[in-house]
Amino acid sequence: MKKIIIWISAILLLLDLFLPIFKENIDTRSFFGFNIFPWLWLGTLLIFEYKRFISKTYILLYLFIFIAFIMNTIYWHKFNSIPWMISDIINLFIATTLIDYFISSKDYKGLNICLYVILASIVITCLIDIFIFYRYGYTSRMIHEKQIHFKNFGFAGMMFYYGICLTLSVIMACFKSQKTRGLKKWFLLFYIIIVYYALFLAEYTTAFLIGTLGLIFGYLGRERVKYSLFLAFIVICIGLLLPRNIVSETVYYVAEQSEGETMSARLSDLGLFISGEPTSTSTHIEARGARIPFQLKNIAQSPIIGGGPTTEHCFWLDRFSMFGIIGMIPWILIFIYQIRLTNFFIDDRYRYYYYVCLSLCIIMGLMKQLLGVYPFLVIFMIAPGLYLSDLYEKHIIR
Repeated sequence: MKKIIIWISAILLLLDLFLPIFKENIDTRSFFGFNIFPWLWLGTLLIFEYKRFISKTYILLYLFIFIAFIMNTIYWHKFNSIPWMISDIINLFIATTLIDYFISSKDYKGLNICLYVILASIVITCLIDIFIFYRYGYTSRMIHEKQIHFKNFGFAGMMFYYGICLTLSVIMACFKSQKTRGLKKWFLLFYIIIVYYALFLAEYTTAFLIGTLGLIFGYLGRERVKYSLFLAFIVICIGLLLPRNIVSETVYYVAEQSEGETMSARLSDLGLFISGEPTSTSTHIEARGARIPFQLKNIAQSPIIGGGPTTEHCFWLDRFSMFGIIGMIPWILIFIYQIRLTNFFIDDRYRYYYYVCLSLCIIMGLMKQLLGVYPFLVIFMIAPGLYLSDLYEKHIIR
């Protein structure tokens, strides 16, 4: 009975996160206006798993909260970063405590059920977004920017896509591990196709590129990655030797084939950047690239206690600039602990795919904000959890 209650609490939380149509049709707010399901999950843990609140996972969370409050108290007048702090705390709490319960209690059946709920919810949400695009002509980015509301449908926000793009490398690992062409393998293939197509239509260029890299490295696998990196190096060298107009015209052609205006504009900017043609204003690529040296300069000026500005885009560099090494220590400790915990039970073959997923998350955080729970749920729960699920057949992946 205890396990069933915990499963229900976790599933309701995951449906609320990954299935917008569920959230749209069910009032998930408490009397105080907050989402009720994270509180329900916290209450369930307090009742049934209270002993875990003195475990290392929770101690690191307490350290994160303590330092976050101190740093935000010092700089609240400068950044107004209290909402960010609360968001970071909630996101880390959800991502780390979910996997902590299933691993510490060895409740692999419950973990398996939750992973199926997540993947099925992602597929349904992507199908709804694809339907909205072809029925009404709106991409996820347009809905987000124009605040368009589809009653009874809901929509997947920006961070949803910046989370699910990270799943493709580990889903590819599961797909390749399936020995027979059974229902699981067909489901995983369907997941890859639908998610990748939804990423393309959603118009979040970085998420689409991250998803593409995840698929490529996932498909190549550990054994072929060195050869493929060498081949990629040769292709890049050839690209550098080709006349700029040939490369830029190729990118322009791809931009013209894009379904969405934003994706097309980003690719056109890339083509313009490659061509080297003079422009009256900086391209999107140049503006984004300028953020990194800008933040590195601010970090160098005050590396210990921070106090630098935020670009509101480069998550890791922004946090480093704002709160210095002191503010980054809890993040580093939590990542180290979660990586060690995962390395304890995954094998060498799956470890490659796990590190691809983790690396892509870190790279994405250097370019974009990671304000939602989704990227952290992927690297802390979904990526490690899939190894323990029946979607991954162990010791036969090539």
